Amino acid sequence: MRLNRVALLLCATALAITLAPLSRAAVLLDENFDDDAVGTIANTIDIALGANGPGSDMEVVGPGSSYTEPFGPSGNHSLVFDNFNGGSANPNVWPFAVWNNELGQPGNTYREGTLEFDLYLNNDVVNGVDQKFWTYVDLRIGFNTAFPNTAGDTIVYGNFRVQDGVGYYFFDNAFGPSNGHPILPDTVHSVKYTVLPNETYTLQVDGNYVEKDGSKFVPWRATGAGKGFNVLAIGSAFGPNFLTNNPFYLDNLKVTATPEPATLGLGATALAAFAAVGRRRRR
Repeated sequence: MRLNRVALLLCATALAITLAPLSRAAVLLDENFDDDAVGTIANTIDIALGANGPGSDMEVVGPGSSYTEPFGPSGNHSLVFDNFNGGSANPNVWPFAVWNNELGQPGNTYREGTLEFDLYLNNDVVNGVDQKFWTYVDLRIGFNTAFPNTAGDTIVYGNFRVQDGVGYYFFDNAFGPSNGHPILPDTVHSVKYTVLPNETYTLQVDGNYVEKDGSKFVPWRATGAGKGFNVLAIGSAFGPNFLTNNPFYLDNLKVTATPEPATLGLGATALAAFAAVGRRRRR
């Protein structure tokens, strides 16, 4: 009998060890663009708008590209967004990349996870001349839609930009940080969003928290049951009156998510079953 109890304990321990990773974040998307050919659209992108248009471009850059790859080392690939003439044939179609299949749309909606990437924004002032209206990054973390439009389908909406040689960040395209803008032009930045299950998120740039209204915890744009994330959109959006933008570059894009409690509950159910068997055998 004692041997059976020991065996059950060993089985339960092994099961707990096996299930432990489920309580940690799972990698949904890990993209460094190195396996994509220069001049193409990255394979992981599910929706590509404004790519190779008459007024916009989005492509993988690296050796042999007409764009200068900013991250390095030699031979590195990254993704460029260039709204060089106010958009493509339709002026409302700017270069946008959308990832949804990898993130669980449709179906899974995650309420906890991270989004990380490296970002480089070209200066819009070159040799003292303001070449374009600005360099502009539009970022949307949304849910239950193929392409989030920010009208009730996003929990995060952020804008990085360089305007007149100065870097900015805006929450919801409207509110600047209470502790200073974190972006510099012509500089590699490390960006991390952390989505929290209490319906807030944090933003870090180069390891430093970007605060809104004096707090690093920023409320989700949409809250309640069923809200979360399963789609990511990043694009080079417009300037006023469809003015042009300088390019920005993206690399080392990674999205993780923590499994929902229902998934973790399977492990707890299994462990409870082992315990019940042990109790019956001791009687």
